[in-house]
Amino acid sequence: MNKQKTSKNMKKVLLFAVTVLISTVCFSQDIISFKSGRRMEVIVTEITPTLVRYKLFSNPQGRVYFAYKDDVAGIMYKNGKVEASSMAFCQFKSPLS
Repeated sequence: MNKQKTSKNMKKVLLFAVTVLISTVCFSQDIISFKSGRRMEVIVTEITPTLVRYKLFSNPQGRVYFAYKDDVAGIMYKNGKVEASSMAFCQFKSPLS
């Protein structure tokens, strides 16, 4: 009976560890959600009053792209913070500047 209890506890610990690992991997980049429904994995470099500047996550050494803030529905940062709506953008400073 004690072996069964230990086995169940080990399974719970393993499941928790896998969940934490997957969560960490999922938040290793920023995600821009556009109002059109498209989502992109990026590295946000700057947010201005009218633009969101970013690099592609798949090519961090590449060129800097931009999107108009009017076209962006929200941004989920690698730390899990979510910015949505134009009011939140106005108060946000880029984590990389």
